[in-house]
Amino acid sequence: MNSKQIIGQIRKELKNKADTKTEEEREKARALFGNETKLLALKVPETRKLAESFAKKLKKEKDFDTALKVADELYKSGVFEEATVAESILKEFKNYFDDSTFDKLDEWIDYIKNWANIDMLCGWLLAPIILKDETKIKIISQWTKSKNRWRRRAAAVALVKPIRKGIYLQQALRIAKKLIQDEDDMVQKGVGWLLKEAGGRFPDETVKFLMKWRQKIPRLVLRLACEKLPSKGKKRVLGRET
Repeated sequence: MNSKQIIGQIRKELKNKADTKTEEEREKARALFGNETKLLALKVPETRKLAESFAKKLKKEKDFDTALKVADELYKSGVFEEATVAESILKEFKNYFDDSTFDKLDEWIDYIKNWANIDMLCGWLLAPIILKDETKIKIISQWTKSKNRWRRRAAAVALVKPIRKGIYLQQALRIAKKLIQDEDDMVQKGVGWLLKEAGGRFPDETVKFLMKWRQKIPRLVLRLACEKLPSKGKKRVLGRET
């Protein structure tokens, strides 16, 4: 099948599943992912399972070009489940990613209106590129100035996986510094997550960073950032030392 046929089949299968959903399930989906994005109310595992057959076939044929065309159309629809299918397909092709793939990911961020698609795009698709090319972090750092809340969240979440691997700490802290006083709760959660992972791998450096900022940042960020710190460091940051 060509890209148009695959897209048509994906949308047909998604619609068939969506037609079985109750209004209660739709309300739960809106409560979880917000009202900004278009939702079919499918559960994420359900959507990923639907994507598996398409991903396996394209991967077997090494057809990255078609996979990219499919993903491009699905992301641009603005539908949560379609973007989830796109991410599930493309993560099978991470060895094919290059500068032009990065440019596409950059473009797609503007079509995403929920935290889950942003986090999957960052973890599954963007992180593999960053891990191979540190220079991309300079571009990502510029996202911290964006008016788009999801792009600002992406600037933080994009470095979560590298930090887990024990690299790019200074770059991560520089991005965190730019976002740490952001007033948007979705951005705050992204920054808190990044600092939490930093605390797990680099506790001393993270405590030092948080001690400098703890009086100036939202409590949500501080609480999340402390989750993986050793007990002594956590008490120090939260001001609970005896």
